[in-house]
Amino acid sequence: MVEQSLGWETRLTIAGYIADDVSLDQFRDHPRVTLRGTVAELERLYASHRVFVAPTRFAAGAPYKVHEAAAFGLPVVATELLREQLSWENGTDLLAAPANDPAEFSKHIVTLYRDPAEWEKLRANALARIQTEHGRAPYEAAIKHALGL
Repeated sequence: MVEQSLGWETRLTIAGYIADDVSLDQFRDHPRVTLRGTVAELERLYASHRVFVAPTRFAAGAPYKVHEAAAFGLPVVATELLREQLSWENGTDLLAAPANDPAEFSKHIVTLYRDPAEWEKLRANALARIQTEHGRAPYEAAIKHALGL
């Protein structure tokens, strides 16, 4: 659905660890898909893309890459699993869909490409969440509390 809706505007970069049992060979020669593998510094990728896509089906721990992408100003489309882990609001802080609903997931990606107001709203709200939840003040308060200060 994304490629049919956006055509030439579509550009997907897949960066990060890919397990040995996962094959992305079907995308290797696609003109708008770039397979980057593990990337040490993601800032340039964040700066050159419009949406961060996190189609995670299984996860443990904090969704650090979602936090990082949002901190760099990229609106996020994620699975409900990640939204729940973050405790962020669908339609306010990010757009989320069930992992087993690729049509809904694709619709959200197209929405962020086509709706500048929605893009700006989600970007601003996610940046505010990052500052509130992961800025210096919350960490200082937690450390002081833990030390009984």
